[in-house]
Amino acid sequence: MAKSKTGPPYTDRNAEYVIVTTPWGMNRVPRSRVPEDFNRLAAWVQLILQDKDIDAKVECIFGMGTRDEVIVQLPKGTDIQPLLGEHKLAIISKRWDGNPNDGRASCFFEYNFRNNGDPSNHNWAAEWPHVTPKFVPPVKSPYPEPGWAEPPRSIRSLVLPIPPRPLPTPEAEPTPIHVPTTIPVPVSQETTNLPHVPPPAAPANITSAFRPYEPPTQHPAHGMFINEANQPRNPSAGRESNQPTPAEGEHVPAQKYMKKLDPYQEEEDALAFLQTSPRDSQSDSKPVKLEHVKTEPSGMGSEPGRLPATS
Repeated sequence: MAKSKTGPPYTDRNAEYVIVTTPWGMNRVPRSRVPEDFNRLAAWVQLILQDKDIDAKVECIFGMGTRDEVIVQLPKGTDIQPLLGEHKLAIISKRWDGNPNDGRASCFFEYNFRNNGDPSNHNWAAEWPHVTPKFVPPVKSPYPEPGWAEPPRSIRSLVLPIPPRPLPTPEAEPTPIHVPTTIPVPVSQETTNLPHVPPPAAPANITSAFRPYEPPTQHPAHGMFINEANQPRNPSAGRESNQPTPAEGEHVPAQKYMKKLDPYQEEEDALAFLQTSPRDSQSDSKPVKLEHVKTEPSGMGSEPGRLPATS
């Protein structure tokens, strides 16, 4: 036969174990405890679990004549989390007449079965409680949540530390809605028709950037116009002031455009202008015919002259 294992780690656990320090309702002298003390403790443990909708019965309670703490055995698989922590008597008691800041409390810790094994194999004596209604302690309902506790040095080798509980998440405060304190008053139709305000005038010292168009020198506007009588005229001068008004029914010669002439061309145009027969603007007589008259030489010399022919 194989020799059974007697040391840790222990893996043959068949129940859940909880250690209780300074158990409420039990005699402070371990050797003087009686069965009623174990019945009151068992009724208290079952009441805490029932408040969390956990239906579990205490199977037995282990005690030792030299230790104040006890070990409570529950069925395997029981959720023992609602038990773990510090249970202050001033908080959980329904009828508490003492100081509300009284520090007396009972603490529950999970038994370290892996390192210590079955308590019955390590000089712990088992008691089998019998729970009746008369042993139920006067506690508040719903049962207050226990606080976090650190195991005392005397039992640190027997228990597992309680992990810190997460802090409650603060609820997000709703964003306040700004409500206007004044009620808007509708504006009447008369007040909305405000007088028209003209736009401000431009400052007088601002010089306009507009410049009139000036054609280049090669543009026809700089050229000379001549008519049928070869009379040059500058188009930029006043037409009405420089030319006589033609008579009714008189033919007006069309203007011809001529570029700027050279000096030789201007001399030829001047001779042609002198040879043109002039018209008498004051009468309707025909143009005077010029004839060459042969004259006799005089003592002082003579020059050919032109005399008007007699009609």
